[in-house]
Amino acid sequence: MKVNTIPCILFSVIIKLSIVFGIFAEKIPLPASRHANLDKQGLALNGFDPVSYHKGEPQTGDPRFVVEYQGMKFWFSSEQNQKEFLKRPERYLPAFGGWCAYAFGVGTDKVEVDPKAFLIVNGKLHLFY
Repeated sequence: MKVNTIPCILFSVIIKLSIVFGIFAEKIPLPASRHANLDKQGLALNGFDPVSYHKGEPQTGDPRFVVEYQGMKFWFSSEQNQKEFLKRPERYLPAFGGWCAYAFGVGTDKVEVDPKAFLIVNGKLHLFY
């Protein structure tokens, strides 16, 4: 049986780029809200709870639990996650303003993401298309 190695190689490259850019993501200045991936109302992460990513499973946020931070609105799935975010918001902000980490890695700018396609690299949330 012959295995097509191209998808495996591509996946390997994506992971390696994500790790490399994850190392440097903390050194890249946070984008102003005008450069972040937001909807027309200023909502980040397509309404997903940023804390939930760090718990292993992205969850849709609830508009009752909202925080506006640096001009970006974040929804949370619970009051507990909202409070956790408020303690250390910088920890939960997505790398590259919430745009696709792979696209930034290959020199493309601002590619939309699938909010369920993510990696946590060195404690930083990286989203992908």
